[in-house]
Amino acid sequence: MLSKENQEFLLNKFTRFNLLDDDAKTLINSTICLKFNDKNLLYKDKSSCYGFVIVKSGKLRGFISDSGKEITIFTLHSGDECVICSTCTSNLSSFDIALEAKENLEIIIIPPEIFIKFKEKYPQISNFVLELLAKRFTKSIQIMQQALFTPLSKRLVEFLKQNALNSKIKLTHEEIANHLGSSREAISRILKEMERQGKLKLLRSEIILKNEM
Repeated sequence: MLSKENQEFLLNKFTRFNLLDDDAKTLINSTICLKFNDKNLLYKDKSSCYGFVIVKSGKLRGFISDSGKEITIFTLHSGDECVICSTCTSNLSSFDIALEAKENLEIIIIPPEIFIKFKEKYPQISNFVLELLAKRFTKSIQIMQQALFTPLSKRLVEFLKQNALNSKIKLTHEEIANHLGSSREAISRILKEMERQGKLKLLRSEIILKNEM
């Protein structure tokens, strides 16, 4: 049973769809909340199915992997929804995308059998899902284009700027490489050159950015 806080959070998400009272009760009674520790894997293949997922707190990283390499396709933050992780929520086929918890994740999950009924009953929900899928697909294509055509050094600089908190990034070189679809050796080589140029300082599992960035 969802806490009162999570019930309000969920209902606020669905206010725009004007659910009937009985459907709102069904939504509350069937939805669950799960928590995962940092770096836990939630979803490894299409046989895993969580239904429709809403991120309550933490971050949810979606990535693809091949031959020992990974590349981050999307990162969901608090309040974001995820439909690409499960084919049961859409008539569109999805990629084999793995999901990883970041920063101690808490997610609210609407079971697939419930969400599918809502999609069929409420055209607004069906349209909403299609829009989410389209946005996620567009973002994924942009990331793949950057991986293919943008120099790694430039992608690394952008990644550092976007993920810095108070000019600090608490990630290992291996983790950064996984986000960017590169190797740890290549990331370490570029970071060391940037440190030599005075743009940052490398510490153990932490990078401190300087004003020159």
